[in-house]
Amino acid sequence: MADKSVFRSKDPVTMDVWGVCASRDIFGFHRDFHEDAARFILGKNFMACSFMSQFSGRNGPELTSEDLDLLKTEFRTMTAGVAIRSALADYNKTIPDQLRESGSEWLIIDGRTDSYGLTEIEYEDGTCDYVSSKASFRYGIDEILIEKGFPHKMREIKPEEIGERYSRMMDSLVAFVKERYGDKVILNCSFESDMFIDREGCLKDFSQAASAERNAFIARFNRDFYRATGCYCIKTPLFQMADAYHKWGLYPVHYLEEHYRYMEKCLDAIVSGEDVNRRLDDLYMEYSALFASVRSGEVLSVKNSMERYSAMMSEGRKEEGLELLRSMVDQGIPQAMVEMGKLHADGTLGEKDMAAAEGWMRKAIDEGYSPALYDIFDLIWDYGSPDEYGRMVEMIQEPLKDGNRIAMLRMGRAYRYGKGVPKDTDKAAELYAEAARDKRTPEMREEYVDFLYSTGDRRFHRAMADSVRVLAIKGAPGCQARYGLC
Repeated sequence: MADKSVFRSKDPVTMDVWGVCASRDIFGFHRDFHEDAARFILGKNFMACSFMSQFSGRNGPELTSEDLDLLKTEFRTMTAGVAIRSALADYNKTIPDQLRESGSEWLIIDGRTDSYGLTEIEYEDGTCDYVSSKASFRYGIDEILIEKGFPHKMREIKPEEIGERYSRMMDSLVAFVKERYGDKVILNCSFESDMFIDREGCLKDFSQAASAERNAFIARFNRDFYRATGCYCIKTPLFQMADAYHKWGLYPVHYLEEHYRYMEKCLDAIVSGEDVNRRLDDLYMEYSALFASVRSGEVLSVKNSMERYSAMMSEGRKEEGLELLRSMVDQGIPQAMVEMGKLHADGTLGEKDMAAAEGWMRKAIDEGYSPALYDIFDLIWDYGSPDEYGRMVEMIQEPLKDGNRIAMLRMGRAYRYGKGVPKDTDKAAELYAEAARDKRTPEMREEYVDFLYSTGDRRFHRAMADSVRVLAIKGAPGCQARYGLC
């Protein structure tokens, strides 16, 4: 069975992250699954920034976001906001100062950050700077320095060649986290996976020799940091795997969705402060057993199975898809319950049955899957009668008051078309704009632009362009088409 939410009615906790996506992705999964019941909020987030760089001192020029305009060949690797912030912080050595001002009580840290290695930048006067050997950082900083007229040479230092720098870095890092966060430090011991589940649901080997070297470095970092700080430690369960359907693609640290569920449960155990070590050990054993069962084929992994189900249905493999869906429902996967509800609503399983459809979606909510509330809204929107529209609108009022952007989007639609509320273009525009702000997903931005375009009001053209510009630059086809309209 799926686990019911343990996060409702608890005060939110903001956590800083200094590590890589293995730590950051916890928050994305947590937010997507729990919506308004989410407990953990991502504070300051520094991705792949070298610990050794931060505690080495800076000798070159201070770089600013305006310097990114100098990039030509490396421009596309530096368009994401977190990549820009992290690259500048890595070179300028500003992470400790920014973390001191973050306001967060907790820090999540992982040793993979320096497993990329270190790059030495030597200037004409013989002084040096150090940056992470993360490719986009190294080449982006290199190009900016060239364009700014700072001659230099770059030399890559592999993790095993770091030597004395490692000991000095560890001493400085430990002193900083103890001074800044006290005992509220969490070490995420995430290693690179040796296996993954492919797009057909089959278990495959990664066979990447570099992973063994990086894992060896991470293991040493974990040992030394844990011994020096006595911090909380979230161990990597045995038999962990990556997923070919991970949001950011296949990579050894892009894990199965269940891994992030494990991580958030560990965070809850740590923050609660009750019998922490026993609870962490129990979770480690529970998820080691789960991952072993997934590897053996006894248990289905959620996202991989849901994506395969969607592919089967879109390819016309209906019976195969329904068999997989029923297996997921039997396993207690709430996302599968939502899909089962949709099939009852559209008549795929026989007669259309709105009561059964909503019943399945409410089961998903009972299992802690908060987004199913908006699936019920969409169910009534698509198949309900006009006398149900008032109930449809009423059910999202509480999350709307809390500023939930998905609720704002739904309410914007209601005002746009006059379903459940009087038609009001101004209110629709206000809600669409707020929903799209900072929610950089193509679907949400595209719907916002479509609405503005449908008004025929040329005053909205600037807002339309601003909404999709970044996503258009990144290559989202729908956003590119809409950017052309502006």
